[in-house]
Amino acid sequence: MKWFWCTWGDATSAISNKFPKWLPRLLCEIIVCGLLWYWVQRIGALGRYPSGDGPHILGTAGRLSQLLLDGEFKWFIYCFSSLLGPHPPFAYLPYIFSTMGLPDLTYNHLVGSAVVIWIIWDAMWRLNAGLLGVISLAVFTPILLQFDNAGIDLVVGATVIQSLSHLAKSKQLESLKHSVLWGAWIGAAFMTKYTGPMFLWAPCLLAGYWTVRHNRWKRLLQGISGFSIVALPWWSTHWQQVKGYVLASGNGQSGLLTNKTIIDDPW
Repeated sequence: MKWFWCTWGDATSAISNKFPKWLPRLLCEIIVCGLLWYWVQRIGALGRYPSGDGPHILGTAGRLSQLLLDGEFKWFIYCFSSLLGPHPPFAYLPYIFSTMGLPDLTYNHLVGSAVVIWIIWDAMWRLNAGLLGVISLAVFTPILLQFDNAGIDLVVGATVIQSLSHLAKSKQLESLKHSVLWGAWIGAAFMTKYTGPMFLWAPCLLAGYWTVRHNRWKRLLQGISGFSIVALPWWSTHWQQVKGYVLASGNGQSGLLTNKTIIDDPW
């Protein structure tokens, strides 16, 4: 029954022993990218348009990508940093760049979702995930629905699993690189969805335990620095607006729950 929980490393051990170490990763990239391209083609052929938050995400991403294509960098920075509701700025990034790269493709949002899936796959590789988990990811219906609908849960999920993968790879906060990237991806989660941090408190407690047990205070501070570089500039200037938005979200009579700047200026 070993095949049931074997990893990609186990499956390619014969190749790894005879060929360069990068070859198994290359082969896996070919398989994953081929599968993602197949998904994009097949789902795109159905001609469906995203529901839920999808239209808002794609409309905002399309407008921001237009600003970039027109060279309106000042307005892009202004509008991008003004994004507040229903999600922080990073939620729109995959679809901004997919719209920029393929503006004439009617289903270019699927390319953005494919990039997000690749980020998840990269984290699973770092975690040495079992083949059963990888195959499950490829056929799991909620994943396909998020893929089709430009789902923000998929985007924030990618930031969370990237953070977890770097924490696991840090060897209990021994590695400088992975400790900083652990914090940086936590910052990306904070910048993607307001509920993203809910999935990160337990790993942070584990990191705190490692810090105390192994006296890794320097690495912890370096991880916090990674977080601060990514998230602190926006949160330090928008926390009051976020507080107002979150409080207004629980009030059905509060009216428009977004940043008025986006509507009044270049939009």
